Amino acid sequence: REPLDPQDKRWDKAYGVARAKMGHLPPVHAEKQTRVHHILRVFDMSYEYGPCIGVTRLQRWERARALGLNPPQEVHDILVTREGNDNPDYAQSVLYE
Repeated sequence: REPLDPQDKRWDKAYGVARAKMGHLPPVHAEKQTRVHHILRVFDMSYEYGPCIGVTRLQRWERARALGLNPPQEVHDILVTREGNDNPDYAQSVLYE
């Protein structure tokens, strides 16, 4: 698996979409978090991809795709990185634990 670079320019568009969904407000309780965390947090809170409780983010993304809900490809790209797979901060939803 490739490593995750939160500063990579390929996250710019997804970050812009996430900020727009949040009304361009700064994220709450997001000290020391990256743009990638914000993208994933918005994915977690987007009800159109189904519930996020009891499944990993990747499982939720895959379920949404199987149901034809068109989850963001960038979220998948983040989750299949080394950190997206191994680090619970990326792999699990903000409601985990």
